[in-house]
Amino acid sequence: MKVNRHGLIISILLFILFLPILGTALYSMTTSWSGTLLPNGITGKWYVEALRNPILT
Repeated sequence: MKVNRHGLIISILLFILFLPILGTALYSMTTSWSGTLLPNGITGKWYVEALRNPILT
């Protein structure tokens, strides 16, 4: 089975480009994250506040 190398390279590049965006989104949903591998808690507080802001909606 022949592998489409261009598709594989593009997939790897897109993964590398989107990894910081995914990391930032994950970090924005944590209550606190310091000195551990996993966050202490998860919250959507900032997203709720942004959706309630009349300037943004």
